[in-house]
Amino acid sequence: MRVLVTGGTGHSGSYIVPELIAAGHEVTGLARSATAAAALSALGAKVRRGDLEDLDGLKEAAADSDGVVHVANRQDLLPSGGIDAVAAAELPIVLAYGEALEGTGKPLVAAGSMASPLFGSLGRPAT
Repeated sequence: MRVLVTGGTGHSGSYIVPELIAAGHEVTGLARSATAAAALSALGAKVRRGDLEDLDGLKEAAADSDGVVHVANRQDLLPSGGIDAVAAAELPIVLAYGEALEGTGKPLVAAGSMASPLFGSLGRPAT
């Protein structure tokens, strides 16, 4: 399975990426920087350069995968807007994945403290 992982060099993602690879999956990690790209490569993942602000890029990456594991968030927003800004930025990201994956049967796994309230705000059930 070709899996896109966001946050692959973060706290959770740095454990998720090697586990997916060990299970035989082809992992592509989203990397904002050369440092993140090198870290993903060292874990055995392919690298897709980009960031969470590029919704079209996220849609394309999701469509090119067999599933998405989203464990990244916009921590850069914490100093200026706090946790509310981080959570607000998450909704368009999750909706972009949903648009790209809708009707495909491909899974989207979103984890972290931001994801749970967002899925409740979509106006429909999510699993």
